[in-house]
Amino acid sequence: MMLSSGSLIVNQAGSSDVGPYTCYARNSVLGREVKSKPVYLSLGTGVKSGFPLRVSESPADREVIRGRVATFRCVIVDFQRIPSLEWYKGNAKLVSSGRVHLLENNRRLQIDGVQTNDTGTYKCQSGSTTRTATLTILEPPVIHRGPLSRISLIGSRVSFVCNAAGSPSPTVTWYKDGSPALQSTGADGSLAISSVREADSGVYQCRVASKAGDA
Repeated sequence: MMLSSGSLIVNQAGSSDVGPYTCYARNSVLGREVKSKPVYLSLGTGVKSGFPLRVSESPADREVIRGRVATFRCVIVDFQRIPSLEWYKGNAKLVSSGRVHLLENNRRLQIDGVQTNDTGTYKCQSGSTTRTATLTILEPPVIHRGPLSRISLIGSRVSFVCNAAGSPSPTVTWYKDGSPALQSTGADGSLAISSVREADSGVYQCRVASKAGDA
């Protein structure tokens, strides 16, 4: 049953009512529509149809570039009480300190300036109810060793190095005079020209890229 205020009431909910619920709001004049994040309705442990239920919003897995902010949100509501909510990384309980902040009555976990050692599994817990999510730290790609100018004889073999790192491992693309090069690249990202021709003369550049950025 939906009230005039927009609230939704599920009377004597049973197993068929369990699942995600999303609220949609539409402005018919502007033709715009927005929707809320989904919330999940589930029967509490040992609870039968018609008894109090627990609604939870689970934290989602995150991939965050090193140095940025990671945020997890967890909402657990028990209609009989206001449950306490705790956060853990692995088995270690988290408290607001330094880069770690517990906000919105512990419903939101925020980690500022994430570092590689922040990678792991995070858990929100209220009583016997738990929800988990994984934080993965992405490292922007960097080129540790780039190509050097070469002078080669016609018919000789020449190679250019592009030693890059990052997480996830970046892809390497080579360019000659601003256009993608057609020569094969090695597993280490190097570019090899097996038999140099006069037409191979030019400016060679390597570019590395991943979901964490490019260089």
